[in-house]
Amino acid sequence: MYTEEQLNMAAERMENDYFKPLAQIREIRIPDAEYKLKHILSFLLRKKGQSLKWLPAYDEVAQWLGNNGRKGLLIMGNCGTGKSLLCCNAIPMLLHLEFYKNFYAIPAWSLSDVWKEHLNDDICIIDDVGMEPVGMRYGEPIHAFATMISNADQKGQLMILTTNLNTEDLLKKYDARVMDRIRGSMRTIAIPGASFR
Repeated sequence: MYTEEQLNMAAERMENDYFKPLAQIREIRIPDAEYKLKHILSFLLRKKGQSLKWLPAYDEVAQWLGNNGRKGLLIMGNCGTGKSLLCCNAIPMLLHLEFYKNFYAIPAWSLSDVWKEHLNDDICIIDDVGMEPVGMRYGEPIHAFATMISNADQKGQLMILTTNLNTEDLLKKYDARVMDRIRGSMRTIAIPGASFR
């Protein structure tokens, strides 16, 4: 039987841009994540002349920030429930303060133009999943989001996603393979309720 050392050496020698057998999603463990998230959200909303209304689902986001269990994050909910504020502003700011790196959100509508630029990002944030157009290359359709999800699964890229679609709508939009990868690699948090706007 092979030793652990032999298996590790084989996996390391075989690794290339596509095959990453030891790839793991980045671990995030932010101490006092709830306090820090509230502080950042309050700051961002104050700049807009608004005040923070903390929702129970935000507790789940804070728990994920405290220990993501090497899983990405998918936040679902109606328009105006704070998904983009959390994932495109507050979480990137918190990650910047904790890890001294910049993370930027990609609007889903732009994926067909920019998806290749983000295949090697450590953390990839996509806002409004389900709104991306199908691109074309030499007359063939390109499903940028599906490609990015497959890439993230193969390379251990951490994905943070927002969507206005519910699970049923996502299943209609994407095939079983994409949805299985999302289920396996992400924590899903639903933010119920109507728009705050």
